[in-house]
Order: sequence, then C-alpha cells, then structure tokens
Amino acid sequence: MNFQNSPKPKTCPWGQIQYADEVMPGIWSVGTASHGGLLLSPERMAAMPEALKCNVYGKGNAFEEDCEWALVAAAWPQEFGAAQPNAMQYVGLTLNGETYAKAFAFWQQQQVEA
Repeated sequence: MNFQNSPKPKTCPWGQIQYADEVMPGIWSVGTASHGGLLLSPERMAAMPEALKCNVYGKGNAFEEDCEWALVAAAWPQEFGAAQPNAMQYVGLTLNGETYAKAFAFWQQQQVEA
C-alpha cells in the first residue's frame, strides 16, 4: 500500500512538540522537552493491524519512543528494514502476556509470508 504524506502534527500526548519529522509517509517522529514517539496519520492508523494497536503509553495514534515504536516497525517491516527484527524484543519487554502474544503471533505470520 502506498501511503500519503500527512500534515505536520500540532499536538502529542507528551507535551508541546519541539520537533516533528515525517520519517515515512504518514509516520511522524516527534519530540518534546521530556519525551516523544511516533504519531501515525489517520490513513496509517486505519491500516495498522488490530493485533498491534496495543499502545498503552501513547494511546490513539501515538506510539511512545522507548518501546511502542516497535509496534509500528512490526506493522510495516519492509519500511523499517534493519530496525524491524529487534522490534518484537522491545514489544515483549513492555507489554503484558496476552497483548504480547497477539502482537507476536501477527509478527510471526508476517515472517512466514515474507
């Protein structure tokens, strides 16, 4: 699927945005004075697999930078390249068992299909 570039975000759950870079169409890396993460456009969020919409720290279309970025990487492995194989390690360290199991099962299926 080809995603469109999206408007620069004006708000995020971590405070006033100090920088915002569209790292891929519809995926913004944002930072504040205290934290940051990835913000997905409505188009990306609609395409995000349900099993990976388990971002408890960012909520909604926000995936925090320490761990939840890996959910986005697992959703689009072809776009994240070298960072993607380590993504599920981060997910496993941060999510509860049931949530991790769903995310991991999705990721495994993607590996089989690749």
